[in-house]
Formats: sequence, structure tokens, C-alpha cells
Amino acid sequence: MKKRLMLFVISVAMCMMSVLFVDARAQKPWTVLVYMTASFEKAPYAFLNIREMAHVGSNDMVNILVYLTIEEKKGVTKTKKLYIEKGKARQIGSSMVRDSGDVATFMEAVQWSAVDYPSDHSAIVIWDRAGDAEYKTVYRSAVKNICYSDSTDRSLSDYDFVNVLSWVKDNVRGGVPFDIIAFDTSFLATIEMAYAFSSCAHYYVASQDSISIDGFQYASWLRSLSVNRLVPAEVVARLVTTYDQEYSLDDFTSLSVVDLSLLSLLVNNINAVSCVLASLLEEKHFEENKHIIKKCVNKNLCFSFDGHRYIDIKNFYKNILKYSINFHMSLFTLHKFHNLLNDGLSLFPLVVKKRVLGKKSKDVGGLSVYFSRYSIDQLYYGLYWSKNNADWLFFLEKYIV
Repeated sequence: MKKRLMLFVISVAMCMMSVLFVDARAQKPWTVLVYMTASFEKAPYAFLNIREMAHVGSNDMVNILVYLTIEEKKGVTKTKKLYIEKGKARQIGSSMVRDSGDVATFMEAVQWSAVDYPSDHSAIVIWDRAGDAEYKTVYRSAVKNICYSDSTDRSLSDYDFVNVLSWVKDNVRGGVPFDIIAFDTSFLATIEMAYAFSSCAHYYVASQDSISIDGFQYASWLRSLSVNRLVPAEVVARLVTTYDQEYSLDDFTSLSVVDLSLLSLLVNNINAVSCVLASLLEEKHFEENKHIIKKCVNKNLCFSFDGHRYIDIKNFYKNILKYSINFHMSLFTLHKFHNLLNDGLSLFPLVVKKRVLGKKSKDVGGLSVYFSRYSIDQLYYGLYWSKNNADWLFFLEKYIV
């Protein structure tokens, strides 16, 4: 009798455990993973955004996950896996000590979401408030030191993201790309970063400028996921719309949505334009042609970001088109160059579904590119973009000579 009672108790307990986890384990329309890195000073903003997520909470439409790493004080970090429910964040497992800038940590987070919370669609948000990034010396380079850890002096590179997401795509998701990669951090709407993700995702969302300290409006855009069966294009549209509604009075702030399936068209055009510009700097009229290019990237004529080290590509194209008549080239070559630039400009509304905000940003195209005026950061040579698209780098080298 006691043995039967014990078996009954065990079976009931197992049933209760399965009920507790069925909501998370069942295949759902969406899983949203927020990979969240916060310094001690920025921890309040992390908790604020988590509370915003909890206003919505996971349900039968969406899993909302947070992989949270906080540097509590210098040299001490704490990492937690959180399953966001309505009104609370439920911790999964024990607290851990992890390095936010270690590729193994990012792999752990992505595998956790992909294996334990299967879904039809998947979005990954990189929330980076590791410190006052805009003012860190380590941040002042062509590589953005994403999810930088003060305690280990490590950060995630473009290759780290590509390697992890590509491996999970091929080995866990059956070759299916991630639907959305979004960066709730500053200065990452660049052709270099968008290109890196084009092999493993459908949409890329980022800001050319500083992201607001409050970041994405999680309660607003996650609520739309929790009540409607949305396709990825609708989700990214809601993300930028809610951001727009919150920050539209700012002089300049931006959020861009890049359709990665079409990005190769723009990349090919940029490479072709780069070759023409490089050729202009190999001729006997080097100084005259360089002076025209210098005018086209002048900060008073061309929108620039992150200490003027990144320029808006569309703005640059328009300036080149405007002043190209002054280049030393044949009329036939000039005509072909005009066609090339116009083709590139026509691609922007197709590739970049941007929502630019503020009274100073109406002419911004939504994607930036690194432009060094004096010397090229050596780290730029190692980017995924530079290794696979050498034409822009070759042009920069010619310009700096």
C-alpha cells in the first residue's frame, strides 16, 4: 500500500512539473532572447527594461527570455537565466559567473533559447549597457567592443556573433536563419555589422547614433507579439514604430531595419563605387580628386556618427553625385559613375526600412560606413566585412596616402 502511495505521489509530482514547464517547452510562434550586459551603474536600466517585459510576459504566443550579466562591483559578475512571466521574472537554475564578452557565454545563451524554447520564429536582442561605452577609450576603435566586460577586458566581435549564430542555425535550427537580430545599443547600424549578420538572419535592427538610455520600448512591441500571430516584417515594424513614438521629439536619433535578403545588392554597389573612387586616387590628378572626396565627407555636408568616424552612406552618395562633375574623368566614365550612384540610391528604400527620427535626420539613409580621414584602425582589417569585401578598405588606403 505504501509503495502504491509513493508511486502515486511521484506520478502526481511529475505531472505537476510537466504542467509547470509545458508553457515554455511547447512550440510557440515566437521566442525572444535578450542578451543583456550591464555595468553596476547601468543595472537600474536593465531592471527597468525587465519590468517592462514583465508587463507583457510569456504566454502561448511568445517566450520572453533574458540572459542577464551584471557586474555588481569591480571584478565580480553575476549571470542569471530569466524566463519572463506576467508580472515577474522567474530564474531558471542557479546564478552563474560568466564573462559577457566571452564567445562561450554568448553560445550558452543562444543554445539555451534555441534548444529549450523552440518556436516558429526567433528574435535575439543584444542589450549592451556594459558601461559608458561612448566615452571608453577601448570603445574608440573601428570595432565596437560589444558587451565589453570591465573585469576581463573582453568583448564580442563580429566574428563571434557570426560563428555562434551560424553554428546554432546549422546544428540546432536545421539551417533556418534567425528572423531578427536587434541591437539595443549605440552606433551599430553600419554596413560592416549588417553584412556580418546577412548569412544567418533575415532582419537586422540597429541605430546609427546613440541609443536612448531607456532603449527599446519592450512593453509596447512585445505586447503586439503576445496577442497577434505576426510575421517578422511586422515585428520589426512594430519595434521601430514604438521607438519612434517614444523619442520622436529628439533632434536626432535613429533606428534602422535592414532587409538582409537584399543587402548583397547594396554591398555589390558599394564595392563598385569603391573601385571607381580608388581609381580616381591612382591618377595624376590625385590631389584634386581627393579634395572633392574630402568635401563630400565634410561633417557639415555629410551626417557622421561615433566621433565622425562613421558616415551615412546615402548622404555620401548624394554628395559624390552632386560634386562628381568636378572629378577628372571622361564624360563616358562620368555617365557610368552617375548610373552606378543612382542605382545605389534607389536600393536604400528597398534594403533599409528605416524610421529616422528628429528634425535633423530627414536626409539620413539609415546605414553608416567607416571612413578614416587620417589613419585606418588596424582592427578594421580583421572585420568580417573587410575580409570579404576589400574594395572599400582599398579605397580608404588610397585616400589616406
